[in-house]
Amino acid sequence: TTTVNVVVSDDEGNTVACSFDVVVTDDEDPLINCNAPVVVNTDPGECGAIVNFDVGGNFIYSVTRNDGSIRQISSVDYSILNTTPVSLAGYTVQGINGMSVDPQTGMFYIIAKVSGESNRRLATVNPLTGIATDIGSTGYRMAGITFAPDGTLYGVAGDGDPSCSECLFTIDKVN
Repeated sequence: TTTVNVVVSDDEGNTVACSFDVVVTDDEDPLINCNAPVVVNTDPGECGAIVNFDVGGNFIYSVTRNDGSIRQISSVDYSILNTTPVSLAGYTVQGINGMSVDPQTGMFYIIAKVSGESNRRLATVNPLTGIATDIGSTGYRMAGITFAPDGTLYGVAGDGDPSCSECLFTIDKVN
């Protein structure tokens, strides 16, 4: 719980104040990906063995404009560990043209190609569950997105956009 104190004043010097509490509830359980059991034989002539394995978190995410899924890829052997379909309420996701992580917040953003719309939609997504939250239409057929270190989101139009082929935009992450 955080108490917010607000004071407002006008040009005549009149002021009024109030305060209110902000309570953040976390109803979402944490997620964990557990490895399969690792079974190895001892090294010849030894009482043990050196074992290299993916400890979880050592993976890369990948998307494609050809389907609406996020792939979790091992950074150890580059095998696909998991494929998760993306769900965006009110839309059918046909492809994901780009995905990037905000370096300031760790939030994943996607450019989704949805049925019934020629322009792409910007959304945030949980890469483990595939649940996406719509931010809105980009107004263009965005081909990809990336973040600057300061958290500025950039998008490149393309993907057959008749009004702007290969145009670079700054994208509002909120609207």
